[in-house]
Amino acid sequence: MTSRDEVFDVLVQNLMQVNPALSPQDINGERSLVADLGLDSFARVELLVLAEETLGLARHVDPRSFIGARTLDDLVEQLMATELPTPVQR
Repeated sequence: MTSRDEVFDVLVQNLMQVNPALSPQDINGERSLVADLGLDSFARVELLVLAEETLGLARHVDPRSFIGARTLDDLVEQLMATELPTPVQR
């Protein structure tokens, strides 16, 4: 299972891809996605896709709950609550 800190770090990296004007110092869990981090609904969808790909959650996160998140901590909680499929053992 991915830790909360790992999910947070992934989102920070993905946020900087979605909004290149951001630096890690601009980002903390309590910042508003809209007012502080400059994400509109399209940018949140882009962030969701990047996070799903990076964390191996493709198409497992409900986009409606992700779009309704207000802060980065809200997004982390949404991703942590996502039920993952059982990995294939080889």
